[in-house]
Amino acid sequence: MLQGLDRYNRWIVGHLRPFAGRRLLEVGAGTGNLTRFFLRCEEILAVDLDEGFLKELERRIGPTPRVKTAVVDISSPDDLIGDRLFDTILCVNVLEHIQDDEATLKRFRNHLAPGGRLLLLVPAHASLYGGVDSSAGHVRRYERRMLAGKLVAAGFLVERLRYFNMLGAIGWWVNVRLLRRKYLPLGQSRLLNILVPLLRLEDRINPPFGLSLIAVAVRR
Repeated sequence: MLQGLDRYNRWIVGHLRPFAGRRLLEVGAGTGNLTRFFLRCEEILAVDLDEGFLKELERRIGPTPRVKTAVVDISSPDDLIGDRLFDTILCVNVLEHIQDDEATLKRFRNHLAPGGRLLLLVPAHASLYGGVDSSAGHVRRYERRMLAGKLVAAGFLVERLRYFNMLGAIGWWVNVRLLRRKYLPLGQSRLLNILVPLLRLEDRINPPFGLSLIAVAVRR
């Protein structure tokens, strides 16, 4: 969904980048749609399950010693990162794909230095779960209280938790509940990207609902 959506990606990054530190672990980096916005970090380890995606990320970012990539299954106890510690973990639209998300959140905590932050975006509202989620491999969508509880249980202090993209939530409901779609029309994603300047007006308030939940959580 994030491929080619530069305005939308910048909107997401605007909520997360102010909390990023110097050493960043990006989980589910894909082809680098978000990675390129964090190049001010001194060290980035971008991991993904797909080696082809990571090769494309390397091509897009260009040669730089600050960015390294690795094929890693973060949901596995043997995730190949070892005992390395980071001060930031970036995880956008990934956790919903993992069956045992609670164990993964604990693994995130173990890869963070004390006081390090997890920057997280996940799909919101279980009531919006439908064919599009299933086709995308989503195990679940998250309620606000549910996500907060999982973060606390994993050893985090929730610093920020808010809904994101109210209009997108309405569009998602129309697609999955009224139209029973399993895939979103490509034109809708493009329209969403075009409308970002209007959508960003919600940043002035605390949205009561949204397509996603954004969390900033600190390792206790």
